[in-house]
Amino acid sequence: MNAAIELYGATAAAMSLQNRDALVLANQGMVRRVALHLKTRIPPVIDVDELIQVGMMGLLEATNTYDPTKGVEFDNFAHARVRGAMLDEVRRLSALPRSAVAFNRQQSEATQALANRLGRRPNDRELAEHMGLSIEEYHKERSQARLFETHSIEDMTEEVLAMPDTAMQRPDEAVEESQPAV
Repeated sequence: MNAAIELYGATAAAMSLQNRDALVLANQGMVRRVALHLKTRIPPVIDVDELIQVGMMGLLEATNTYDPTKGVEFDNFAHARVRGAMLDEVRRLSALPRSAVAFNRQQSEATQALANRLGRRPNDRELAEHMGLSIEEYHKERSQARLFETHSIEDMTEEVLAMPDTAMQRPDEAVEESQPAV
């Protein structure tokens, strides 16, 4: 018999707060596992603790809305609610539209598949062909997806950081420097 039905009784309305607490405590590990699993697939700006917090809210919601008479195990119901709550939060915090996320995922999968097959990193033309796009369509979609990307200042390379700051330069100096010496 389903452990949740034993705790709930016949209906969700019959479940006491003590039984709900027991379900939450029994499923904390599942929330952590789901968070750790998702963490490998989402941007690094989202912390595991944030995912766990949102997942716990999803778990609490699951204990309030679960109906054992529907024939679904509580564990499966709670897992779907927890994962859904986490994904909703990731989408809410993301600056990328879904089309950019989809393109980035498709490009990543194509890059991995081609790299495994070719034994090297594929070029843009190979990626476009694998993705069923013309090279022009590929570049257009890649450009659209990159419009929304953000990068951490910590990820900046020395080359970028060593670039001269031309904003402080006087306009006449900038023009002189850009002119070839005569």
